[in-house]
Amino acid sequence: MYFSHDIEDSTICILSLYVDDLVTVGKSNAVKDRVKRQLNVKYKMNDLGVVNHILGCEARHDVDTGIT
Repeated sequence: MYFSHDIEDSTICILSLYVDDLVTVGKSNAVKDRVKRQLNVKYKMNDLGVVNHILGCEARHDVDTGIT
């Protein structure tokens, strides 16, 4: 688990990494996209979109409220 806090614009991004699975959580898509771009410079990555399963657990999303 990694935590990033940008003091200038008060954005937070949390990364959960297990073996070859990476999940990003942030207040906005712009924050998550910025972190993914930075990681993609150094590491070969594939964006598989919205997470549905992680470590054998189902992830559910309420698109209207943004609650996961």
